[in-house]
Amino acid sequence: MADLKKPLDQGALDALTLGTEEARAAYQEQRLTLEVGRTIRHARKLAALTQTELAERAGIDQGDLSRLETGQGVRGATIAIVERVAQALGQEVVIQFVDPAAKSARAKELREQDVVGSS
Repeated sequence: MADLKKPLDQGALDALTLGTEEARAAYQEQRLTLEVGRTIRHARKLAALTQTELAERAGIDQGDLSRLETGQGVRGATIAIVERVAQALGQEVVIQFVDPAAKSARAKELREQDVVGSS
């Protein structure tokens, strides 16, 4: 039985949530949306802004920003909306093709920063 006092590590969480082929396929369909959301959330927290503050700066609804951050997506969400959020953070959007191994290492680094930041 799992020790409920300890938080699950990412590997354990993946094993629980991505244990079937259907779950893995569904995750792959949503992967980019989830990555964009995590990136926005991470940048917002580094800037010490609330969702409300960032949404106001970007000229979007706070609920839409929340949905972007959680990977739920926003109806009509485009790169232009993501770019407005990035500009409100004083950053710009860069789209690039990367080696999956390098991306995995960067994702792990961001998850570790999130864990430390939320402690």
